[in-house]
Amino acid sequence: MVNVLCTLVTKISISFYILRFRDDKRVRWTLATLMGFMSLATVAVILVLSLSCRPLRKLWEPEIPGQCLPLTTVYNVAYVQSAFTIVIDIGLSLVPILVLWHVRIKPGRKALICTLMSLGLIATISNALIAE
Repeated sequence: MVNVLCTLVTKISISFYILRFRDDKRVRWTLATLMGFMSLATVAVILVLSLSCRPLRKLWEPEIPGQCLPLTTVYNVAYVQSAFTIVIDIGLSLVPILVLWHVRIKPGRKALICTLMSLGLIATISNALIAE
């Protein structure tokens, strides 16, 4: 649960960092939309994980009487959250390219900066491979 929350905070931090470079309406709306979807997915995962067992203590002590959601439900929610994370990562990797597209610098330097700022795609690819 903490991992999911830390992922959200990290992505919001990256969004604010991108806004420091260029704070125009299009970039702001793009980032706000991405973060809105990510926030909704994070809240859903936290709610499902928090309410998956009654009493919650049954999660780590299975011998306690109570009920838990089927594991397939919990896994499906985790898959949906992973899909949101992958889409948001791709979006956050592409936004710096949009921001730098019209900046007046040498094309080679612009390509290098865009490549460096898009290295998060490596994490996205590994997340997609693990989610399989």
